[in-house]
Amino acid sequence: MNFVATFDVDSTLLAPRFDSDQGLWVTDEKSEPNKRVVERFKMLKSAGGRVGIVTTRIEYHNSMDEIRDLCQRAGISPDFVHFTNNKDKWPTLNKVNSNIHFDDDIEELAMAKKNIPTIKAVLVKHPADGNDPMDKIADEII
Repeated sequence: MNFVATFDVDSTLLAPRFDSDQGLWVTDEKSEPNKRVVERFKMLKSAGGRVGIVTTRIEYHNSMDEIRDLCQRAGISPDFVHFTNNKDKWPTLNKVNSNIHFDDDIEELAMAKKNIPTIKAVLVKHPADGNDPMDKIADEII
């Protein structure tokens, strides 16, 4: 198969966890890989696609180490990793010719669909989220 699939990191490949000390949901070094999203990553990779990571994280001296650690814990090996440094993801998704993008941020998915009409948007729901009228932007929700 000839396709490109892209995945966000925080609250997508990494599951958010509730930090009772802070009283809020966080994604950090204690967060576990999101099993249902990791399974989709592996399925798409085994189907022969180019599968990578596109994150709004800021790239600094140990950013790739953090991504490598996540990938090792999740048992995945991305074909590429792109940091957008807090900028919109859609230009990068367009540059890598992403056909399907997995993300927890409905606004990122909406911008991707607006600017790349052929992309399939998969919304990864947060454990604390209910139904949201914006959810209809997504082609699929997991």
